[in-house]
Amino acid sequence: RLARAREGYALAAGPENGQYLRFAQALGGAGGPPVVPLVTRGGEQNLRLLRDGRVTLALAQGDVALDAYEGRGSFAQDGPQPSLRAIGSLYPEPVHVLVRSDAASSSIAELRGRRIAIGQPGSASRTTAVRVLEAHGLGLQDIVPLELSPRDGLVGLMQDELDAVIQVIGVPADSIRDAIAAVPLRLLSLSKEGIEKLAGAGAGHFAYTIARGAYPGQREDVATIATAALLLTGRGLSETEVGTITRFVFEGGQDFAARGSAQGVQVSAATARQGLSIPLHVTAAEALDAMR
Repeated sequence: RLARAREGYALAAGPENGQYLRFAQALGGAGGPPVVPLVTRGGEQNLRLLRDGRVTLALAQGDVALDAYEGRGSFAQDGPQPSLRAIGSLYPEPVHVLVRSDAASSSIAELRGRRIAIGQPGSASRTTAVRVLEAHGLGLQDIVPLELSPRDGLVGLMQDELDAVIQVIGVPADSIRDAIAAVPLRLLSLSKEGIEKLAGAGAGHFAYTIARGAYPGQREDVATIATAALLLTGRGLSETEVGTITRFVFEGGQDFAARGSAQGVQVSAATARQGLSIPLHVTAAEALDAMR
């Protein structure tokens, strides 16, 4: 505990320029418990770093955190991680399916045979993208899957080198907004059946609407699903440390947006249980109850 207080809490965040890393950097510069943000490939790698004791805090999507907790999906060979606990839900992360505005595809099912950026290996977004495709009757054998970083996927779509991008990211995403401003792109809605299948599976997904106007030129609401961005810990922290971190993150008064995290404005004790897919740390629950 003394070493962490002096040297900082290692927080597995995400790729360069991603929202997770921006939030971690904003958290680290907010004058509270010292946080050391780490660049990673994303949620799946973060969860393994946490399990191995190489970090004390991690960010990950709620659906993939549930996989790790139960030892299924990409974590089937790892086995369950029963010590995994949420400190709180930060903000919702909806699925974005992007195509060029002049593309013929108007639904997910029509992406069969297309070149689709699904995310890098080790990223939670990739796992969710595959599940979205499967809910619409498409396996990886039915498309040309491209395992690209979020940035490279958007660049490829803008340059017409691929046909679609699937990303799980908070709204509004700066990277997507900038891409749409540069090249006309549009968002595809998930089918009603696909949403019901994903949201009803008890896998950490919930129905979500990206409201019209969220992005340049978006004239209609977009029906999709979302998962929660979770702040996670394991066995490494004491109850006192968990309480201190919970209060610092969720009690309000922290201008995370001014420190570079656009999603930071959504963080609050009132929504800290939204979309939780794994148990909330007992001390974090007590701290959140006291704040509310």
